[in-house]
Amino acid sequence: MSDINEIEIPSRKDEIRQVTPKDPMHEIEDKSTYHAKIKKSDSGTVLGAIPLNSRSSSNSSVTSTGQSSRRVTKKTTKKKKKNACYFDTCSSAASKFIGDCNFCKGHFCSKHRLMENHACNGLTSCKEQLHQRNADKLEAEQTKAPKIQI
Repeated sequence: MSDINEIEIPSRKDEIRQVTPKDPMHEIEDKSTYHAKIKKSDSGTVLGAIPLNSRSSSNSSVTSTGQSSRRVTKKTTKKKKKNACYFDTCSSAASKFIGDCNFCKGHFCSKHRLMENHACNGLTSCKEQLHQRNADKLEAEQTKAPKIQI
């Protein structure tokens, strides 16, 4: 072979191989999962499924190494400040000592610290507990001796 552009063509079909490597991400654009072989140290090969979302390509980064391909999706969630009031429209700071709600586990400012003011989910169960406690207290205070008739 003296010319660089000449390529030797094998005579049998079994010897024909594809020379150019395929991009695994390009092949699976329309599939919902991609099975990647991940080799662990001396323990064998593990087959794992990695879900892909072809629509979220603008918010994700793709890294591929050797035998495994991974797709990492960044989640953009809105985090509240640690000491801000948990009420939706309030932006004031939560009270440190009196702002904790035991029923919904929220931290509220002095305006929204009461269960009625922040529309607590545990308001009905709290009312039932207080009603039962008052009934038990009244029953314990009642006199048990029969009344004397004159």
